[in-house]
Amino acid sequence: MLNEEKVALMTKMALYEQGEGRKSIPMSKYYRSDYLSLRLLNSVILVSVAYALIGGLVMLVNFEWILENLVHMDLVLIGKRILISYLVAILLYAVLTYVIYAWRFKKCRKGLNEYNGNLKQLYAINRQEEKEKKYEAGGY
Repeated sequence: MLNEEKVALMTKMALYEQGEGRKSIPMSKYYRSDYLSLRLLNSVILVSVAYALIGGLVMLVNFEWILENLVHMDLVLIGKRILISYLVAILLYAVLTYVIYAWRFKKCRKGLNEYNGNLKQLYAINRQEEKEKKYEAGGY
């Protein structure tokens, strides 16, 4: 006999797994702090690489001017400005990353809580069916 409640529950879970669950279910492997730390670390690394690439491109474009004025430049001041702008960029992207991924994590947890509730309900239905089959077969 087909259990309509079980079929409806499994259909609802399959739709979630194919839709929103593709991103949410892998996210459920992490604690919030671990997930955010991983995303922040990733963001800092990517910003550092991007900053170095952009800095390298700016130097290549202005290479002739840099060589002509190298003697007259205050390299310590330029180094401080580069370091300060790098730290500002890192801080800006870290805050932005934290806010965005904390919001995404919170949003996905709502769907995951419902999904986990459905899993528990499906487990209970399966256990009840097993008990009924065992009882019908003459076991206790």
